[in-house]
Amino acid sequence: MAGFWNKHTKKYPPKRTETYEMKFTRTKSIRYDAVAVHQVFYLEKSNSGLYYKIPDMASTDGYSAKKPFDSLWLIDAVPFIVVWFYKPRRMKVFHKIHLLDFLNMRDRAIKKSFREEEIGCISQQIFIT
Repeated sequence: MAGFWNKHTKKYPPKRTETYEMKFTRTKSIRYDAVAVHQVFYLEKSNSGLYYKIPDMASTDGYSAKKPFDSLWLIDAVPFIVVWFYKPRRMKVFHKIHLLDFLNMRDRAIKKSFREEEIGCISQQIFIT
């Protein structure tokens, strides 16, 4: 999933900083708790201010993978949940849901999960071939 999304965002970069939590399912629904409490916390922090230290890479044969820099500070990033309801031999449709819209939907939900049809009005659909 991340590979498709990475290619898409490199081809069409966002106009401002965004953070994503990626979710994938092969079923018709996905549970709200698939987005864990700590993931919501850090997505919210990416909007108000979040420091992240990029871990050092393990060395193989004396060489390590190059990392772009040591750490970063995110502030005013727009947080999203990105969901892909996988369907074999069909176009890939990613649903990009703003975190606040996701939380409102989750908090008002009667069921423990949601279906693709239920998020059409709050998500931006991104078609990837």
